[in-house]
Amino acid sequence: MYQLTTTLLLTLVIPLNAFAQDKSPDEVYAERIEKARAEYRVAIAKQIRGAKIVEIALLRFDDVRKVDLLNDDEQRFPIAPYEATTSVISQRKLTAVEMKPLLFELAKQIERPKHTGGALCHFPIHGVRVYSDEPSGEPFDSKILYSGTFCWACGNFGFEYPDGAEWIETNGKLKDIFNQLLPVPKGEVERFNKTYPSKPKTGEPSDARKTSAPSVLKSKSTPRSP
Repeated sequence: MYQLTTTLLLTLVIPLNAFAQDKSPDEVYAERIEKARAEYRVAIAKQIRGAKIVEIALLRFDDVRKVDLLNDDEQRFPIAPYEATTSVISQRKLTAVEMKPLLFELAKQIERPKHTGGALCHFPIHGVRVYSDEPSGEPFDSKILYSGTFCWACGNFGFEYPDGAEWIETNGKLKDIFNQLLPVPKGEVERFNKTYPSKPKTGEPSDARKTSAPSVLKSKSTPRSP
């Protein structure tokens, strides 16, 4: 009986080891990074749901430039995947009632296990900062749970990890929520359409993915595994 059991165990274990050995070191590394990032997004999403303060901003879509620590204004909004910033047109703090649907939808989108990243472009128009408590006003406020910019033409928004950043695809619900809370002025919409006439007008991810628009700046995103 002991010999039979040993034989069966070896029969099961050997093929599993052989299967694992078929993967290259790069593939194993990519899978583990993807898993770690998915777990990190879930943890951040949980914190976002419990946030106390939310600020949203209307951003200048054509003022994206690399971070300049010596000369940048403190009010410029960071775009993590580009290691860049853009200027702020206006911003406002949300009420407890206003922030609830935004936090729910944002956390839900972030914690999804797989992401496509939207289209290969990013023209920031909205930004959000989510805090655990009243912000200190310092550039590197430890109370910030999440900060990101949103592009409705390309259907994506930024998400930062401890070791890098990437784009996450957005959705129609998030777009509607942002536009209700802080509508994009007609003049900015017209200016965008005049500057980039080939870009999708609806801002929905499904339309954006049909384009092959180049990035404004090269993203620092870590490649995702297939």
